[in-house]
Amino acid sequence: MEYRADRCTRISFKDQLQWLVPIGICASLDIGLSNWGLKYVTVSFFTMAKSSSILFIVAFAILLHLERWRPVLVISAGFIAFGLFLFTWRSVQFELRGLLLIELAAACTGLRWTFSQIVMQGEEKLLKHPLDMVVYVQPWMFLAILPLFFIYEGSHLSFDKVTHYLNEYAPFYVLFFISFGGLLAFAMEIAEYLLLVYTSGITLNIFGIIKVNTVGLLLCFCGMLLHAISRRTLLKARTKSRAPDTRRLLTDVDA
Repeated sequence: MEYRADRCTRISFKDQLQWLVPIGICASLDIGLSNWGLKYVTVSFFTMAKSSSILFIVAFAILLHLERWRPVLVISAGFIAFGLFLFTWRSVQFELRGLLLIELAAACTGLRWTFSQIVMQGEEKLLKHPLDMVVYVQPWMFLAILPLFFIYEGSHLSFDKVTHYLNEYAPFYVLFFISFGGLLAFAMEIAEYLLLVYTSGITLNIFGIIKVNTVGLLLCFCGMLLHAISRRTLLKARTKSRAPDTRRLLTDVDA
């Protein structure tokens, strides 16, 4: 997949409101609620609670007719979610407020990647390239997070805090860390959308979390493998069903 500088993908404002605005809002809420939840819980608890995002992705995919209801889809999602749960078994610190924030973030994750998959893999394929997704989604993410920033952090913002690092005046250090973090975030988002082009939201979600628990890891891979086999079988069935119709159409044209 290559990106040509002379090519410009255009998408109507109506389609942006229908598809890209929800993606941008959900992405901002996902990041904001996740960071907020981490104030109250450990990383292990966060990983376990956020694993429910896979179930949200499956639910939204079925509701939005991106996937058909199939038992194998639910089973594969269950394997993955339970495997992630085992990643952090016996290393959790329960906190209700943090749990609610993380579950809201997980729901936003599910809606975000379901809509993104529709945009990039749907019949219309409004946007096919990861750079196009970044260009069109980022402005909506910025607009969505800006009011929350002013409400919750605006009163604490000052010139001294922005330009100081470890209680010393170091604007270049601050600029470096912000730029480096932004570059990492950009690379991560490009990689996520690139993975979404060739796989699905479920596969993308599971690759975003890597741990070392062997049993949990095996269950996750079993769920991913089951989902991949089911998806490939479904695509082959659709291709075979379309082939006779194509041959019949060509025969009618020749006649």
